[in-house]
Amino acid sequence: FRQDGINRAAAGSGDTQSVDPNIKLPTVWRANLGFQSDFEFGGSPWATGWRVNLDYIYSYYKNPFTIVDLSQTPDIRKGLDGFTIDGRPIYAAIDPTRAGCDAVLVDINPTPVWEGVEAACFGTSRDDELMLTNSKGYHSHIASIILSKDFDRGIFTEGGSSYFNLGYAYTASQDRRNMFRSTAGSNYDATAAFDRQNPAASRGFYGSKHNITFSGNFREEFLSDLATTLGVTFVARSGRPYSLTFTGGGVFNDSASGNENALLYIPTGTGDPNIAPPIFDEDGVQIGGSNLDSVQKLVDFAKGLDCAKKYLGRSIKRNTCENDWYFDMDLRFAQEIPGPGRLFGSPHGLNDKITVYAMFDNFLNMLNDGWNIQHRREFNGLQDVANISGVDSQGRYIISGADQLEVGSDGLTGYQRDEFINTSSSLWRIKVGVSYEF
Repeated sequence: FRQDGINRAAAGSGDTQSVDPNIKLPTVWRANLGFQSDFEFGGSPWATGWRVNLDYIYSYYKNPFTIVDLSQTPDIRKGLDGFTIDGRPIYAAIDPTRAGCDAVLVDINPTPVWEGVEAACFGTSRDDELMLTNSKGYHSHIASIILSKDFDRGIFTEGGSSYFNLGYAYTASQDRRNMFRSTAGSNYDATAAFDRQNPAASRGFYGSKHNITFSGNFREEFLSDLATTLGVTFVARSGRPYSLTFTGGGVFNDSASGNENALLYIPTGTGDPNIAPPIFDEDGVQIGGSNLDSVQKLVDFAKGLDCAKKYLGRSIKRNTCENDWYFDMDLRFAQEIPGPGRLFGSPHGLNDKITVYAMFDNFLNMLNDGWNIQHRREFNGLQDVANISGVDSQGRYIISGADQLEVGSDGLTGYQRDEFINTSSSLWRIKVGVSYEF
């Protein structure tokens, strides 16, 4: 390994990481609009003392960071001068020091722009000449409403008190590159994209579109000056997004630029003009082109998936699909009882008390082990569906397989099986304790 590194460095083919000399500091332009009011709709304790909060936040992210590979440019030897029939770039690394190559890097916008690229420039072992730079901006919209009320008595007893808070938030937030990893290479690789060098603005990877919350605390005094309390927290949120992608890598970028990160093209059928037709020899044996059985499986799959069926005949956008909703309820129950000083009488009038409490995390799962299981797909939000072996001379996609759509012995397809359980969010826990106050 050491000698291999020495040889690569001597040949100028070692990976590099750099910062754009003209890089700009990212900024966020933000506008907030809020409204708060108390209201009532009657004279009873239940009808007075209500509060409502309305908030809207608009954010525009200017000059966000992104990463580009300076060595990669559209491969003029493939497809339609380096592009698929629907305009997807087919990148490959070049080396301007190769014999017969006079390519010159003239701009970063943020895609590296090379002039004078010839076929002789390709075929190099270079890759991962990564540079931190800026991309075009994107925006987010967040709106929320909170309804709350305090009660100066309990539901059953005069000495109690209660409050509750009900909220809803809607998030429509964008980003371009995930940028959550610790290294430049993984940040470059771990984003689904139509254009690897310049991902389009799309739904943000971390955004849950809908969030509903409820919290309440109910306190009663069934015994004088000794509280019985029940606290409830409930959260319901829609799932994080994920992207449908081609299986494998090395088709639209070099093989070092990650796998399962090329956004899926979804055919309209086996006769889709953007899909390369099968090629047969004189004996009727297929020797090239697309596998039409796999194409049909992909079409049937897409027609049965709400997030995909509207993209028939085009490449799906990033983060279009969504994991399942997640529901979580946590409880805290506490009962105060007299302490020994109060119970048996203290010469100093000690007003002590003991609190016995129990805290339930994921209470729904404790009731039923099939409830509140958080399923989600691979953390990067990448879900491979169909195999692609390349493009033909007309830039048409060559779909060679659909392994993830094959039904296994367990009755599930690979796509279904790729969901995994987030154990930290799905297991129930209980904590029981005692505290003494004097």
